[in-house]
Amino acid sequence: MTVSVARKGVGGFLCRVAFAVAASLLGSTVVGQVQPVTAYFAVVTADDTPLRSGDKEMLYPVARLNKGTLVRVDGQGAGWVRVAYPPGVTCCIGADSIQIDAASKSGTLTKESRLKAFNITTGYKGSWNPVLEKPLPAGAKVVLAETDPVNDGRGNAGYKIVPPEASRAFLQESVIARATQSQIDAYVAAMAPKDSPKTPEKPIKQADAPVTPDNGTKVVEGGKPADHQGKPADGQQPVAPTDTNKVVEAPKSPYEKLEATFDAVRKQPVESAEFTALIGEFQSAIDKLDDSPQNSTIKRRLAQRLEYLTLQMDIQAAARRVQESKQELNEAELKLADRMKEVEKSRQYTIVGRLSASTVYDGKRLPLMFRIMAIGGQSSRTLAYVKPDEKLKLETKIGSVVGVLGESRLDPTLKSNVITPVRVDVLEAAPTLSIVPAEPPPAAEVPDKN
Repeated sequence: MTVSVARKGVGGFLCRVAFAVAASLLGSTVVGQVQPVTAYFAVVTADDTPLRSGDKEMLYPVARLNKGTLVRVDGQGAGWVRVAYPPGVTCCIGADSIQIDAASKSGTLTKESRLKAFNITTGYKGSWNPVLEKPLPAGAKVVLAETDPVNDGRGNAGYKIVPPEASRAFLQESVIARATQSQIDAYVAAMAPKDSPKTPEKPIKQADAPVTPDNGTKVVEGGKPADHQGKPADGQQPVAPTDTNKVVEAPKSPYEKLEATFDAVRKQPVESAEFTALIGEFQSAIDKLDDSPQNSTIKRRLAQRLEYLTLQMDIQAAARRVQESKQELNEAELKLADRMKEVEKSRQYTIVGRLSASTVYDGKRLPLMFRIMAIGGQSSRTLAYVKPDEKLKLETKIGSVVGVLGESRLDPTLKSNVITPVRVDVLEAAPTLSIVPAEPPPAAEVPDKN
């Protein structure tokens, strides 16, 4: 009997040692074979594709993806890619590590945690692999995917939660392909907010609503006050008629304005689009939101836009590097660039470049500013932004090469210089240049001599 117990004890010990060694090997291999890469979007090429908790076939799946699912890749190696968690896929955490607020569908971590990838095969019982490289600290807020707890069948409970942005899972490289621009655009459109307030389809006119003076007297047609029979009351002064052509529209939220600007910038040519400036505006909007559950959805959607813009900026930078390495400047552009450098030195301008309209800072969604573009081979690059000045009539100089004299400061949101101009001189008129301004100014009105 004693021998039997001893053998059982040794067997259990060996099992534990074997499990520890296997776990150690898995951990060391995962770190070594997938390395960070420049992020890009990819699409899944086959139905029922397992999304795994690690870069091994033996590691359990956290979801099964359909053909056409878009994923963001930021790691690659040994036939595997590391991807951000797609929408709708959950992770989990032990009930002993979180304080639940069921009313707001949120939770607060009571100790630091790397969270766990939820095992779709065995459920919470087999969920052990972490989803985060660095643990969330105690006090961090998370959003519940389900308010009811899950159980492992042995008395241990946990909760399914929405994965934080840093959560990662893995796919085999053979089941994905790089996404095309049209596939990326379709994905971004599908992620567009659907619960933000919208402007009414039929604008509300002031004439549609009854007009009541401060004294409560009813107004009849013609703008005059009336008594209870509907006739103008004696001694009352006529009320000025309402402007029936004035339209009152519902005000747009800051996020709707950002969304409209996002759509406008997406339509710009990639090589000259204002991704950097718009990234600053989106990051600023995200930073202003707290971690409350009410703002979590907004933050997640803003982050998706930010992710898209960052990817597009990487593509833009790569395209510019290729263009700059291959492009041969023609003789006229070289002479113009050299002459502008001499002008800048002799007149001591703050900056010299081609004046262009801005799609981001168009005065409708965001404050009005103009762009100063580089010349001499890098005409798609924004050097600085210039504030408007009615005396300088900058809109009439769009497309021209100008010298700007004024006060310059670095804007941390735009990550670009903003100049308050004192003088703007036209150094090369627009018609002589081959580059068309981004948004040509409106044609001047010709007065009627009759």
